Amino acid sequence: MMGLPARQRFSFDEYLLLEEIAEVKHEFLAGEAWAMAGGSPEHAAVIGNVTTLLNVQLRGQRCRVHSTELRVRVKATGLGTYPDVTVICGRLERDPDDRTGHTAINPRVLVEVLSPSTEDYDRGEKLS
Repeated sequence: MMGLPARQRFSFDEYLLLEEIAEVKHEFLAGEAWAMAGGSPEHAAVIGNVTTLLNVQLRGQRCRVHSTELRVRVKATGLGTYPDVTVICGRLERDPDDRTGHTAINPRVLVEVLSPSTEDYDRGEKLS
């Protein structure tokens, strides 16, 4: 009987290197990285609608709406993730630990569209 494979632990810098070469995005927390699930067409439509509504509502303000391509890091917990929609007001602050400058640390609004497979995590550990 084979045992479970040992879990790999990463520093944040190692996680960033993984993201540079990975074909899929990963979330990062407490030294662990895991692949993010793809969404359904309905999930994508909701994200598109929320993005449109936020862009209309924020027109003329110093806020920008970002897609899931923007990585966000919560400095208090170390969570690195790609929210479905992120709003940043004022100047985008980049994580000084990310030499590429692709990680924001000052979101004003984060939107996660729930799906059956991720709802418990999104409402639980991720929200915390």
